[in-house]
Amino acid sequence: MSTNSNKPVPVITIQLIKLGAYLLHRAKMRFTVASDRKKNNEIKVEKQIFEKTILLNLKDLDQRLLYEDHIREPENIFTYTALARAGLCKTFIDIGANYGHDAILLEKEYDKIVLIEPNPSAATILRQMFKDKKNVVVINAAVVGENSPKELLLKVPKDSSALASIVDSPLMRDDVDTFVCKGMTLKECVETNDLSSSYIKIDVEGGEYEILSESADEIMESRAIVGFEALSREFAIKCVALLKGYTYYYAKFDFLDDSGSLVKSPFKLLLSLFGINSSISIYKVYGNDFTLAPDNFSQVYCVPNEKE
Repeated sequence: MSTNSNKPVPVITIQLIKLGAYLLHRAKMRFTVASDRKKNNEIKVEKQIFEKTILLNLKDLDQRLLYEDHIREPENIFTYTALARAGLCKTFIDIGANYGHDAILLEKEYDKIVLIEPNPSAATILRQMFKDKKNVVVINAAVVGENSPKELLLKVPKDSSALASIVDSPLMRDDVDTFVCKGMTLKECVETNDLSSSYIKIDVEGGEYEILSESADEIMESRAIVGFEALSREFAIKCVALLKGYTYYYAKFDFLDDSGSLVKSPFKLLLSLFGINSSISIYKVYGNDFTLAPDNFSQVYCVPNEKE
């Protein structure tokens, strides 16, 4: 039985500015993409990224985010940057890299970045963007276990490619493209037996447990820092049970409730929108007791006890 003494507590709080403009812009993009999806014509535009001309499809929310230089999950960028600057991580392994929203901002922070993305359209754009970046490797594959099939079926929603998955995801749309993608083990993707100075980010829309379970021994042996997405508290508990000798953290916006939705208090929401008392806090979970934590995590940060 949990007690209030086990309730996660914030270890650092980051004050935000211009949050209202950020949220309004995100809402506008979602509305615009939904409206554009009803049109028959293609909406392709060129974008300069790292001095490369990239052709993007604005009917896809995640390509539109890239086009408008909009950060997908700013709470995680703060954490990834802090880990690199503290010298805890030199390699960033992004399993489910999508269109490289994180890598664009982290390219100068890490000695090496490995982008693993099964969607062939996204992998093509990643290769174009990072062509001349010698510290960035792009791999068009899904991470699987040694005994898993080496070819898998990937479903990619046409309106938001970030929701692509090789497993049955509760967020999967009806309107999807399907691709056959390659399956590779984590060791094959990274081509090293030493993950000790790595941050391994896993965001694969429901397949996080399978990847962690197949790679848990390798991760624990190297004492790598790991982050995974969990859309429910129960899923987070299931995943962290795979890792021994780790401490857990998560980030939370103060304008979101524990389900990940906007707070119910109009007053608190208005304060956040106008930049008053708007912040992101990093919380520490004691032991592996997530019973008093939120019910939705963009990332649970798993840090070996000796590094925490």
